[in-house]
Amino acid sequence: MATLLRAIVFSFFVSTLPAQVTVANLGYRIPSNVISAAPGQMVVISFANVTGKPRGSFNNLPGPSGYPLQINGLSIKVTDGGAAPLDAGLIAYRRTDGPKPVTSLTVVIPTQLAVHSSGWFAFTGSLTLSDNGVVIAEFPFRPVPDNVHFLNSCDETGIFVSILVDVPTVSDCIPVVINKSALVTTSANPIRPGDGVAAYLYGLGAVELRDDPFRRPEPVQSFDLHFDYRPNAPASRAVPGYGLTSKPFFAVGFPGGLYQVNFFVPPPPPGIDLPECDGTTIRSNLTVTLSGLNSFDSASFCVRR
Repeated sequence: MATLLRAIVFSFFVSTLPAQVTVANLGYRIPSNVISAAPGQMVVISFANVTGKPRGSFNNLPGPSGYPLQINGLSIKVTDGGAAPLDAGLIAYRRTDGPKPVTSLTVVIPTQLAVHSSGWFAFTGSLTLSDNGVVIAEFPFRPVPDNVHFLNSCDETGIFVSILVDVPTVSDCIPVVINKSALVTTSANPIRPGDGVAAYLYGLGAVELRDDPFRRPEPVQSFDLHFDYRPNAPASRAVPGYGLTSKPFFAVGFPGGLYQVNFFVPPPPPGIDLPECDGTTIRSNLTVTLSGLNSFDSASFCVRR
């Protein structure tokens, strides 16, 4: 049955246009043919069979109204299915060679995009790729209220190269969790219960100005944090009233659909014998999961008593 479903989804994503451009990769290093994103989200979309484009990389710089809408002649529009198409901002372009050259675009999904609560296979809109104003591919697109993702050292967005420059090269993806000394938390640089930390994410959806004197922007919808004090714990969706949960404090307004979440690390529950990270067998001893309406994601790091 799973094989059949994969075949059905793939058939939806083969363009009927002459160029036969297809999605080679989507998202945060996770291959997928399902184009699904939240308002304001940054996402890397890789296309196969885009012809006539130079190899190498190119980055756009944001202007007063955001990122440019074209890069190396390419542009992207999205629609929720019931409104006029919206232009997506384009941050970066990369072209890799090989038997099947791949063209990757770092895209900011428009914040004005409407979302729906329909099922995963109920595609409600479209995403089009154009070359110098001529549409060369069109794909089903599903807007979602949130598509939570903690930024980590394996991401290909390239925004936090300077922050991660001192992080040792390891096989694991190190989440971008910053301690009070403005350093990335690792097994060699753990934090302590009670410390305040900041983490960075994509995909928290539309924002609005908070009704307070500071008028700071924050996500429209509500999110919950869950804290799991176990070695190498997987993500675990927050359930208010069960376990260690809290409400995060957000800071929004960074370029490229980036969100910052701030929280204090709670002490382990009574009776928990917290093992220290050793960087090999125990790579983390606290996993923090942020849960939204549509999705959730986690960051795992090291705490020392």
